[in-house]
Amino acid sequence: MRLHRATAALLASAIAFASLALAPTAAGADPDLFYSSYGIAKANEAVDNLNLIGWPGENTYNYYPGKNGHPSGANSVVWGTPGSPYTYEAKTTCAPFVTMSLKAAYSWADDTYFSTYLGSTSPTSAQYYAKFAADTVPNLARRTKVTELIPGDLIAIKYSGSDSSAGDPTGHTAFYSGRTQVERDGNAATIEWAVSVVDATSNPHGVASTNPASTYLNFPDTRAAGATEYDGVGKGYLVVQADATGAVLGYWWGINENVTSQFHAVADRPIAFAHLVATA
Repeated sequence: MRLHRATAALLASAIAFASLALAPTAAGADPDLFYSSYGIAKANEAVDNLNLIGWPGENTYNYYPGKNGHPSGANSVVWGTPGSPYTYEAKTTCAPFVTMSLKAAYSWADDTYFSTYLGSTSPTSAQYYAKFAADTVPNLARRTKVTELIPGDLIAIKYSGSDSSAGDPTGHTAFYSGRTQVERDGNAATIEWAVSVVDATSNPHGVASTNPASTYLNFPDTRAAGATEYDGVGKGYLVVQADATGAVLGYWWGINENVTSQFHAVADRPIAFAHLVATA
């Protein structure tokens, strides 16, 4: 079974790498159907190859700096040779992981672009949120509904009460990978989506469980082995709630978070989406 999963992961990485090779090399290049997938392809390449190591050994090469006993330090991602997992490293928080993946995928996504349009060569989640919401950044087109998103689009959440001066995270940034409609609160007036994301986090999505009755098993996080949770880059599920018009109301961090106490309304944690486009 381990060999089967490893082979599948390698195939996914190979496909992602091949897609990347076809990426347009200029901001004004003609858009194509797969343009928005190049950034997430680089993110998936890192995640899939690191996952071949397996937990707990993977946590030496893949971790969230400054949390869970890991040293603090500059954010970094090393893309190695696909199929050679020990040539990869990801020691990064969420927004820098997205930024570095975009820089690795698109020629326009350089330090000048990020400092000019997002205020930093490595924007925070709050900066990503503000620019997505304002819809003023070249190559990033605002989206307002989960149903408008396609794989490779970006999600930015702002933590309104966060004290960044104390080192608290300003929000969360992730790649959108897909969605499945689910039911969370029993309210017929709302719609919930289990949104598959690729991201970096110190706290995996959902509460890891091996209970056969747990909904977590249908929407797991790759940063868990059994009921033991780890951190770093990986894949998991946010649960986003919308009203009948599609307007986002809030989210849960994972599928089995407490329905009431762990729901984050957009009044406190607003969410913005962006779609990657070839033209400025």
